[in-house]
Amino acid sequence: MSSAGRGIFLTEILDNRALYPDTHVISIKRPAGFPDTEPGGFISIRAVENTTPLLLRPFSIMWQDDEHIEILVKVVGPGSEALSKKRTKEPVKILGPLGGRTFPAPSQRPVILIAGGTGIAPIAYAIKKWSAAGVSNAVLIYGAASSVGIARDILDEVVIESHYATLDGSLGFEGDAVELFKSLVLDNSLPEGDIYSCGPRGMVRALCDAVAGLDGMYKGRFVHHYTSLEAVMACGLGACRGCTVPLKGDGESTLKTVCSDGPVFDAEEIDWEGWTW
Repeated sequence: MSSAGRGIFLTEILDNRALYPDTHVISIKRPAGFPDTEPGGFISIRAVENTTPLLLRPFSIMWQDDEHIEILVKVVGPGSEALSKKRTKEPVKILGPLGGRTFPAPSQRPVILIAGGTGIAPIAYAIKKWSAAGVSNAVLIYGAASSVGIARDILDEVVIESHYATLDGSLGFEGDAVELFKSLVLDNSLPEGDIYSCGPRGMVRALCDAVAGLDGMYKGRFVHHYTSLEAVMACGLGACRGCTVPLKGDGESTLKTVCSDGPVFDAEEIDWEGWTW
């Protein structure tokens, strides 16, 4: 994503809707001059003007149009908690748009989108944007701990083949998104195509292992796997080097930053064995 137009913007909350007790869909007024974005891009937000918490918090853009920017906020600490309590018209400061690489637009091949938990945010953006552009050969696999964590209503207006996985079996397949993916592959229920994923690091690694482990008639079924990585970020600009990820190189790994070189990477390039921090 180009850095042109990137900046710090003072704007306001348009809407704050609780999907469930610890997760909110927050709509922010799009500031004048804020550039268009692509799925996988993100913003960093400061919800309160004091030193606690000191750092801005990164959130994937879940939707953007001429009027607003939408994000999905799960309460995990003081920063996200403060943001979750914001009301309509309250001010908020954002830095963005951020990210050096976003999801590439689909080719003619079918698209398999795989999300875990709040990883649905950039995946939902991709589904909505690409559906509006006429992409119809897409399949969604979406996993969470329970049915409470499946934010189905954020995609209600989009028609897409969807498969759900919950760890407690309260909705759809009992297990996680990767186990559901493997089950669908073995049942020949997924088309050959490209994978786009986002979720916890463990989920993405397991998915990479699952794709690499396909053999026989299933080997080579998925041409590309693009993943938007989740990471703890401080500056969001690549300067602090606090969110590095090792990529495979000739004999040794090359360190890249998730915030400025990503957050989207070719999954097969990630050096999972070398990523020990």
